[in-house]
Amino acid sequence: MKLTKTTIDQLIVCDQVFHNWGRIVGTIGELFVPPKPDDSHTNFFYNHNTKQIEGRQFETPNGNLFIAFDVVENAFHFYSVASGKIKATIEATQSYFHIISGIQKVLVANGIASSSCPEVVEFRFPQHFDEDGISKSIDSKSKTMWMQLRDGANRILSEITQELTIESEIRIWKTNFDTGIFHNDNKGLNQWAGLASADDEVIDVPYFYNSMVYKGAVVKPIDLKPLKNGYWEHINWNGAVLPITEFNTIEDYLTIAKPFLLESTKGLLNKLKQ
Repeated sequence: MKLTKTTIDQLIVCDQVFHNWGRIVGTIGELFVPPKPDDSHTNFFYNHNTKQIEGRQFETPNGNLFIAFDVVENAFHFYSVASGKIKATIEATQSYFHIISGIQKVLVANGIASSSCPEVVEFRFPQHFDEDGISKSIDSKSKTMWMQLRDGANRILSEITQELTIESEIRIWKTNFDTGIFHNDNKGLNQWAGLASADDEVIDVPYFYNSMVYKGAVVKPIDLKPLKNGYWEHINWNGAVLPITEFNTIEDYLTIAKPFLLESTKGLLNKLKQ
């Protein structure tokens, strides 16, 4: 798909709206999934087959469930883990207040105490709700771009973990909404890599990233050979960056993302030897 300033701006808005909905999925994980030190119990996964942002399963007196946001149908579904069938649907075209109320009713109907149900969700981009609490709608073209990009990130990161023998889940994180991997080699080296949303920290467009920490210290990409694609960032952040704006199509972008991640991984590892 052709990338222009207009289509990238539309993609960013789509990302932000879905990030808001992802916060609801992540909040369910935060409340009902057994906690983990790295907060990974709050993260979720974009499933290409179902076209849904799917949370982790959690226990209820009526059986295990998981919540998912359906990108195409613009709705939240609660699934039974045992049957794989939808137990309840809450339309995201309603106001935020009705969505939360609907989620509370589903949880109570499955035996969870009302006092344990979510009452407030902190949205990263509240500007996309109108005064009645109804979210901005996303057109099908923007949804298609978003799904293509996130599905491509899943595939590329899966290939990266295999080629580099990295053990990591490939998840979307509640806080920054990046599709990423995290690797701890148990020898002091930690690596983060993936596809990030536009942000104020690194760059204001979507980008692939790669960074490392060794024995608690950030690996600063200074005095390294320039990357064939993307660049080393060491002022506002430390790592490798591949912005979407350097490419004419999403297909071109995804084609270069894997070589970028492999090359920047090699560069960061070489930095440790200096």
